[in-house]
Amino acid sequence: MPIPSYPSYRLAAAVAVTLLCAGVPASAGQIFNLTASNISFDIPSPLFTSGQINGFLVISDSVGPSGSFGAGQLEGFTFNIAGYAFTQANLDPNFSSIDVNGRISADGLSIPFLQIGYSLDPLFPGCSFVCAGSFNIAQSAQSNFVVADDPDAATLGLVLFDAAFNKAVQVPEPVTLSLFAAGLLGAGALRRRRKQA
Repeated sequence: MPIPSYPSYRLAAAVAVTLLCAGVPASAGQIFNLTASNISFDIPSPLFTSGQINGFLVISDSVGPSGSFGAGQLEGFTFNIAGYAFTQANLDPNFSSIDVNGRISADGLSIPFLQIGYSLDPLFPGCSFVCAGSFNIAQSAQSNFVVADDPDAATLGLVLFDAAFNKAVQVPEPVTLSLFAAGLLGAGALRRRRKQA
């Protein structure tokens, strides 16, 4: 029995495979998660509301293994440092750019060299005087974050830590998995119909 030229199941399979091959937009950039160790509050402050330090950097896909990157390849970040949760949008607008110098490892899985200096917007809560910090990897200095919410520095605080950035494992998006499953089901149905014919 001949198979009609484009029954609904063949059309569904064709659409699913076409969309899958075309590539559903994935999350842009390479995500490197921050892990902090040897955390020490050299100057404790009531402004520090947590002992946790974590977050991530997003580096452009244009930077490959062993590649160097600067501010132009930094697509964004989110950090939580001792209760201060901030993103690139929270940087001080009086500074035109963030100072970045880094390199991805030869296997592409970590950042063995990094220097970042930043200052938060004085309007950010708890930062009316200063909130500034740096990430240093493969340097003599530790990474640090300093805060003070008043000119007299009565609330001055300083936390030091060793930073490590490791690439996040990319998990396929639900839409991509659905399309892949639909493509497989459609291909399987087509194969069964051909065998029956």
